[in-house]
Amino acid sequence: MAAFTGQSHVASYISVFFSPEVFNSYTHSQVGEKLLISSQLAYVLHSFASSYNPHPVKLLRLIEQESLFIPSLEKIVFVLERERDKQFQESCNEILSFKMHFFAQIIKKLMQISNYDSTHGRSISAEQFKLCMKWFLKANTNGDAENMTNFVKVTLKAYPFTQNELLQKGVRLLTSGDTNEDGLSVYLQLLTGVMTMPSPEQYCGACNDRLQQHLRCSQCKQIQYCDVTCQRIHWSVAHKKVCTAP
Repeated sequence: MAAFTGQSHVASYISVFFSPEVFNSYTHSQVGEKLLISSQLAYVLHSFASSYNPHPVKLLRLIEQESLFIPSLEKIVFVLERERDKQFQESCNEILSFKMHFFAQIIKKLMQISNYDSTHGRSISAEQFKLCMKWFLKANTNGDAENMTNFVKVTLKAYPFTQNELLQKGVRLLTSGDTNEDGLSVYLQLLTGVMTMPSPEQYCGACNDRLQQHLRCSQCKQIQYCDVTCQRIHWSVAHKKVCTAP
C-alpha cells in the first residue's frame, strides 16, 4: 500500500528488511578465511545492505563515510556474492539475492575506477569516490544517464540465476519497445518494488535520498539536492547539459 500512497521510502524499507544474522554468520571461523569478517564489519555491512535507498551514489557515499569498509572491499564482495547465492538457492529470496548481486557489482565498479587492488593499494581518495559517482551520473545531451543504463544491463547479464523472475522482469523492461525505461528506473523498481520514479520535490536529484533540506537549482528551479556535494557532482556531469531558466 505504501508504494501507492506516495510513501515510497516506507515501501522500500519494508521490501529490503532482513535479519542481522545474515552477515553475523560470516563472523565464525567455519566460513573460511576468504569469507571471515569481524563482528563490527558484519554490523556495518548489515546497515549498508539494509539501506532503503539503493541508488549507487548514495551507497558510494555510505562506503566513503565508513572506515571499516575500504580496507575490506574485496572480502565484502566475496560475502555479498556468497549471500546472493544462498538467498536464491537456500532461502528462495529472489529480491535479497538480486540486491546482494547489485551491491557487489557497485563495489566492483568502485574498485575498478579507483584502481583499488593495484596502483592505489587498499585506499580510495575523496576524488576517486567523486569520480565513481560521476561515472554513474554522467548524462548525454538529452539528460540520459547512459553509463547507469549500461551498468544495469551488464549486471543483469552477470546474475547467475536466470530463473529469477526479477532478472526476467529487468530484461523485459530494458528491451521492450513499449516502454521508455532507463537503467536507473529499472534498477530502483527491481530493488525497491516502487513502480514510479521519486518526485523531484521530495528526493535528491543526484543520490535519490529523501530530502531533509532543499538545495534547489538556482537557474531552472526544477531539481533539488540533499547537500552541496550531490549538487556539484550532478551539475558537473549531468544537470548542466539540460538546465534552462524557466
